[in-house]
Amino acid sequence: MISLKTSLKPFQSALDRLRSMFSGNSLRRQKRHVSADGTSQLACERLESRYLLTLYDVGPGLAYTSIGAVPWSTLQAGDTVEIHGRATPYHEMILVSGQGTADAPIKIMGVPGPNGEKPIIDGQNAVLGPNLDYLYPTGTPTRGLLTISPSSQDAWGYKPAFIEISGLEFRDANPGNSFTRPDGTTSAFQANAAGIFVERGENITISDCEIDHNGNGLFVASGDSEEVTSRNILVQGNSIHDNGNVGSDHQHNVYTEAIGITFEDNHFGPLLPGSDGSNLKDRSAGLVVRDNWFEGGAHLLDLVDAEDCPLAVQDPSYQQTFVYGNILVDTAGPGNSSNLVHYGGDSGDAASYRQGTLYFYQNTVMIQGTRSGTDARWFTDVFRFDTNQQIADIRNNIFYCGLPPDAPAGTDVTGLGLFDDTAGTATFGVNWVSPDWHAWRNDDVPAGSSITGTSNFLTNSANDPGFTDLGAFDFHLLSSSESIDQAGAQASAVIGKQDPVDQYVVHQSHIARIVVGSALDLGAFEGPAPVGPGNIQFPATTITVSEKVGIAHLTVNRVGGSSGAVTVHYSIVGVSAVDGVDFHAASGTLNFADGQTSATIGVSIIDNLLSGPNKTLQVLLSNATDGAGLGAGKSLVVTIQNDESQVAGPSVVQFNQATYSVLVSAGQVVINVTRTGDLSSATTVQFQTKQGTAKAGKNFVSKSGQIQFASGQATQQITIQLVQATIGKRPKAFTVSLLSATQGAKVNSKAKLAHVKIAD
Repeated sequence: MISLKTSLKPFQSALDRLRSMFSGNSLRRQKRHVSADGTSQLACERLESRYLLTLYDVGPGLAYTSIGAVPWSTLQAGDTVEIHGRATPYHEMILVSGQGTADAPIKIMGVPGPNGEKPIIDGQNAVLGPNLDYLYPTGTPTRGLLTISPSSQDAWGYKPAFIEISGLEFRDANPGNSFTRPDGTTSAFQANAAGIFVERGENITISDCEIDHNGNGLFVASGDSEEVTSRNILVQGNSIHDNGNVGSDHQHNVYTEAIGITFEDNHFGPLLPGSDGSNLKDRSAGLVVRDNWFEGGAHLLDLVDAEDCPLAVQDPSYQQTFVYGNILVDTAGPGNSSNLVHYGGDSGDAASYRQGTLYFYQNTVMIQGTRSGTDARWFTDVFRFDTNQQIADIRNNIFYCGLPPDAPAGTDVTGLGLFDDTAGTATFGVNWVSPDWHAWRNDDVPAGSSITGTSNFLTNSANDPGFTDLGAFDFHLLSSSESIDQAGAQASAVIGKQDPVDQYVVHQSHIARIVVGSALDLGAFEGPAPVGPGNIQFPATTITVSEKVGIAHLTVNRVGGSSGAVTVHYSIVGVSAVDGVDFHAASGTLNFADGQTSATIGVSIIDNLLSGPNKTLQVLLSNATDGAGLGAGKSLVVTIQNDESQVAGPSVVQFNQATYSVLVSAGQVVINVTRTGDLSSATTVQFQTKQGTAKAGKNFVSKSGQIQFASGQATQQITIQLVQATIGKRPKAFTVSLLSATQGAKVNSKAKLAHVKIAD
């Protein structure tokens, strides 16, 4: 006999879900829909229109034990798919083709596991379920892990609509992974595959998701007619990081083209190490970027022309772009930018470039860099505009530029250029700017350009904007800051349309921004840092230790509050370092007592007596408890310095760096090849070039042949001649490969390819 208590469980579960919909602030931004003019509105659901919804529960012991069992092709307005967290990822794919309504959207929701972990949708060895009816079954599945696109049964002009994706992690849709189709054949993901791919759609909301280790994190596409134009996209409260492909500048954390798109409350972390893409690359009309945290990328914001969607170029909202309330962090080190905000175009068709106004206000920009040493930048420019038809209205920001905390004494800070030396027209209102700023890179003023309003700048000789804790990236202002109450009037296009009414909360949240004092403060934050359990983070993103250290003690800080006891999970994993050979992988829980602001993680390093290159591992923080969050530095890369003389083992040949960037005016590029291990024998190494976007004969001279290492010789060079031809706005690239070696030497398979980028 089934007990009454047991029989009521489904009804109790449904009641709990309804309560959660309407509890607290659950409607705050959870139901914000973006209209075509870029504004957003709150809309409450009418309960009577939704009580007949269908719920599909996916997970262990539930009605659907796999994602593929859900009847995806039949989802209708009001249907909800709840994917429950479990110990292992779901190696499956999703196609959403249905149409919801404003009152009854289709929802695909993650239900957290017992420790709050998000359910993971993983592209590695994924399975394409039988209930996915792709419009283009050959190509489209290779482009996304979760895809929003019409099915093969839908008429021309049909677009999926009113779809909400939340609470899930999407990872590993990249060309290194493949999936199995229903007929048993396998296909690899394309280089531009995305964790979430909106092939076309309208009124799409993506919130509270983690999107990582894909070719593109999020990709929103539009085409050349209304039938294939995406509209009204809201990307809200997500963690997007470690996307891109090594050596490529074509894939990004986010790549979007739509009419009406808003990004708010997101944490845009660094891209995949070694990738050269931008953090947010957008080609949309009606773009609003507000209250986000950006860190890393070739450009933090790459806002360029609509390339495939002529309707976007024709839309009036194409001429106004709003960027406000954001934190833009550009630290020293690989993968960071010498030019933060690119506005204009990159297709080469200047007529289609964004030729209206970029409204850039109430942002905090933090730059750290040096003019010497590894990853030096002589200048770091905030803006790059492509023609003088791009206009900027820049008000109430903080632009800070200083040395990284580990810079040696006497090191020169990178130069602060407000604009590079290309083009542009800008009006500045009140802004705090570090001293020794330059309006243009190297003070080279482009013809026809114009910058006015710099007399409004605030600064001080101490280069101190009054941040609460610069070392901890706490950019709230101290009461002594000269930026308090200094915000001037906004542009008329902003007032009543895109007012800064909220501010970012680390991470992936927001609170209302209420004026404290006579006027808004400059920058992204109003008032002091909140008091509470704080956020947990590493103080740096990279560290180097000796192979002989034994135990590397890594400091973890608790910032922005220290109330109450909290914990955080950590894991130690290899990158190029091998578990059991170079270090010991481990995981565990780090405890912070009430008031405690720092703790350490011990990493066991193995002195293995093996020669070879330095190795790297990564320490990751996750699942902070008891109200604590994760700060910007939730990942630390540890480089293990090899201390053995390079005499043991067979000779190994490799490139000593993966990417070379060179100006075409240099006439040639010289590529270094190194040899480690036993160098007693002479070795011959075969190599060849291969064209990519740079064409043989047009941009470089094709070359194949061999280089000779004499006995005892550890380095050699390959010289490739460049052709003196115009490259254009975007760099062009080709590759050089090491093919084979003689006398028992081996080619390192992980370092046999060098990418060469040529620019004007």
